[in-house]
Amino acid sequence: MSELGVTDAVGKYLQTYKINRIFIAIIITVILADMLEFYDFGLLSVVIPIWINVWKITGFDVGLLVSLVGVGGVIGAFGFPVLADRIGRRPIFVITVLLAGISTALISAVPEYGIAYVFILRFLQGIGIGATYSIDYTIIQEFAPERRRGVAAGITSALLPLGTSLASLSGYLVIPVFGWRGLFVLGIIPAILSLLGRLLMPESPRWLYSKGKIKESARALAWLLRIRDSTEVNKIEEDLTTEYKRNPPKYLSLIEQLSLLVANKRSFLYIISSGFVIGYVWYFVTPYMPTYLVYNYKISAVAAAGLFTVIALSGMIGRFVMSALVDIIGRKLTIAIFSLLPFIFLIVTSAYFYTWYFLPFILPAYFVLDSIWSAVFVYANDLYPARSRASASGITYTSARVASIVSPAILGFLIGTPPNLYNLIPLFISGSILYLILAIMTFLPFTPETKGKRLTA
Repeated sequence: MSELGVTDAVGKYLQTYKINRIFIAIIITVILADMLEFYDFGLLSVVIPIWINVWKITGFDVGLLVSLVGVGGVIGAFGFPVLADRIGRRPIFVITVLLAGISTALISAVPEYGIAYVFILRFLQGIGIGATYSIDYTIIQEFAPERRRGVAAGITSALLPLGTSLASLSGYLVIPVFGWRGLFVLGIIPAILSLLGRLLMPESPRWLYSKGKIKESARALAWLLRIRDSTEVNKIEEDLTTEYKRNPPKYLSLIEQLSLLVANKRSFLYIISSGFVIGYVWYFVTPYMPTYLVYNYKISAVAAAGLFTVIALSGMIGRFVMSALVDIIGRKLTIAIFSLLPFIFLIVTSAYFYTWYFLPFILPAYFVLDSIWSAVFVYANDLYPARSRASASGITYTSARVASIVSPAILGFLIGTPPNLYNLIPLFISGSILYLILAIMTFLPFTPETKGKRLTA
């Protein structure tokens, strides 16, 4: 990492501070924003069986509902994080949360059989969600205690599947009373709460330092560390000023900022590859899980939503496990070991469609494919300096979103009308192979371990 950035003087103030109420508030704000994606896909997984039966949407439509979010996500995940590295994390966060929340709520107002309107709003959702998710990991990394970056980001990620569980639970409780439209109205609530929290937060002190805004950086640090004594704040400012003059981060043009991403070709290739693998599998499993359950076990959409509420909790448990392991055994070993589980169980699952064994075999795979996101994004952020950290996170998520276009499109092409799960065997096997490639790539000394290393400016 040293060749990509200079010493971040802010880091020494974050070396030993303990997680306090302010940082917990930051985590909650980020969780509420990122839950929008998981809540959204939880909603989608619940309403797809309803739209198939009532609106008579085709297999192609089913694939497009997820792929269009992927198209928007590519735009959001690449464009907005680049802007966040140039103009700040805070304003971009506010814009993208608003876009994601409003477009989700508007789906409740589409006319009956108005799948074309849903397609448009899904695209806009993708832009907002893609940008929000990419930026939020960077925010957590830059506010977190140095030695707890992995745990902090992991805990944040661990609670995100609550969005899927809440959506499934909402489907179970709300659909019988208010119908599917009521679910999308509820989607605006986490966006509003997250927006209120973000407006109370300052800009990232690490980003401010990297841009030479020393006074603002010192004040942001004082806010985070709960330092109210003006003399202490002035001392921090003087110290940061001295360090900045001694070794100032170079100002980067847009071209230089993007070039910094590919300066280390191995790191760049790794974040693109890992993002694609986790996105490819997640986006053909999670959004369609209740649909799989409906057709595999011949149960109602409401019953499948209730069952998926429990399944989604396994992903949350997995994220807690990942959040602990990345700071104990390291980023690379955690990713490598856990990539082997989807490799095994996706193949096994595909051999047991339309049997009672489907759920026991898909659960271990889901445990990992839902939780591994936290480890991959912690590692991607660790590999890059503050001047391009959000961009690196964005590139990783952009790659995942490209995959989110590919795998649902393949699903839509294969599954048929009416859906036939046997047609999806090639899709499940391809996901298994990709996870094996990721495991091998991570085991090899392709990129450095970043556990315990300080972030750079």
